[in-house]
Amino acid sequence: MRTATTWQRRFLMHAIKADLLPVKTKHTRAATLLLTLLASITTLALDLQNLNVTKEGRTYKIRMTFSITSSPDKVMAILTDYSFPDRLNPKVTARQIISLQNGITRVRTEIQSCVFVFCKDVALIQDVTIIANTIQADIVPDKSDFRSGTLRWSVTSGDDGGSQIAFDANMEPDFFIPPLIGGYFVRKQLRQEILATAQRLEIEAMQESDHE
Repeated sequence: MRTATTWQRRFLMHAIKADLLPVKTKHTRAATLLLTLLASITTLALDLQNLNVTKEGRTYKIRMTFSITSSPDKVMAILTDYSFPDRLNPKVTARQIISLQNGITRVRTEIQSCVFVFCKDVALIQDVTIIANTIQADIVPDKSDFRSGTLRWSVTSGDDGGSQIAFDANMEPDFFIPPLIGGYFVRKQLRQEILATAQRLEIEAMQESDHE
């Protein structure tokens, strides 16, 4: 397990100061996560191997690979936990399972996002399927604020019982984004958010391990 890098320490300190930690309740979960962070700040094990965000036409594409020391079972349990919407992303304001049929879970997610002065409340309906340790979420266009899109998490066994994780996403918004914002600044925002999600996933997995 490697020592936390400078950016990891800064990320955690910023999260603590800004009250950005994911919470299940206003007090108890925040306190538990804070204790977990303080106890493990020198032994964080997120190994970011690749993070690429591009824009082709109206479509944003994200590719990220990283590894953590927690097992695939723990990672999958967290990624498929719909009980606490902001667990991995504080901008998710609501998440609800709409239906479950033939192995497909239809999930509605509401997100509040801002880039500079441009803010948008986004509704997202996705059909989620899980095969082995791969989660695929296909956007339902006629019920979402996106014309098309697919998000995929793939979790495999890594070294020493840890997890190797790949995240891929293609998303085409169905709403106006000012041209000056929609290129560099949206890509920068997406990069920051998915990196923060990976860090939160590691923290949550560490907390689950501590409860065993």
